[in-house]
Order: sequence, then structure tokens, then C-alpha cells
Amino acid sequence: MPAVGDTVAEGMETALQEEEESPQMLSLTSLLQEELKFLEADMAFKHEVKKTYHLDESAPLIKGVYYHFSQCFTQIINTSMKSFDGSNVKELTVSSSHDDDNIYIEIHDTGLAPGQGVKECQSQSANSIWLTHIKTLLKPYNAELQISNKPHDNLYTITIPYGVKGKEQ
Repeated sequence: MPAVGDTVAEGMETALQEEEESPQMLSLTSLLQEELKFLEADMAFKHEVKKTYHLDESAPLIKGVYYHFSQCFTQIINTSMKSFDGSNVKELTVSSSHDDDNIYIEIHDTGLAPGQGVKECQSQSANSIWLTHIKTLLKPYNAELQISNKPHDNLYTITIPYGVKGKEQ
């Protein structure tokens, strides 16, 4: 268990990186690991959710703004956490991988599909806002977010080009 000072120092480091708005070389896998570690401060995330991570350490660095990716990952995971309300099965699987052209980030949860148990108009409005925000953050990278929602089977896939297609930005 990290000491309180370690957690504070990590939080300050993350905050400093998030304030940096100029592009820098980023390891999306490392960034994802930092976000997941930070989320462990949430007691529900830490104790109620079974987590499985498959993170590709060999994924290449990409040039980007830390805050853009941090916000995308955090918003998707927070959406997953909300989907666990009213669900008996609370499992989160996060993976990163890559091929010659793209880096893939997949976040899968076993929560309820968005909108279940919530008034439909409230759910659509909230989903529309966060989805628009994520797409705006990913746009400069020609990245795409694909979503597949079913009860107890929600998958969010971010595809970030870095190969030849990624260099055409």
C-alpha cells in the first residue's frame, strides 16, 4: 500500500502533466496505468469492482496532449462505474494493444447498458454531452471511439492512428 505522501506526489505529478497543453511524447499505456492507479482512491472502484488489465508495454509513443487522453480514459471509466449501479456483476477489463498503424484502448464493463434504470431523456442528454466531449478531445489525433452497449456487456474502443495514417495529421 503506498504511503499517503506517495499518493499526494503522484496526484501532483498528474495535475502538472494535465496542465501542460503543449503536445509531448506520450505512452498511452503508462498514462492509462496512472489513471487506473489514481482511481484506486475511489473506494467503490478499489473494493467493489473486479478489475483485469491487459496493457501492452511495447505500444509506441505518440505525440499528444496528456490532458486529452487522460480525460477520455477517465470519462469512459466513470461511465462504466455509473453503469455498475444496480448491477450485481461489477467487472472492468482494460486493455491496450497496437499494430503497425494504430494503438487500441479497450474498456469493457459488465454494468447495465446506459439508460437502464434512468429516465431515457436524462440518459440520452448526459451520454450526448460526454460523448461529444470525448470526440472533441480525440479529433486532433484522427482517433475514433466505437461503442457497443448491451446489458452487462459494454465495450468502448478507442483507435488512435500512429503509423502512416497517424503522420498525415
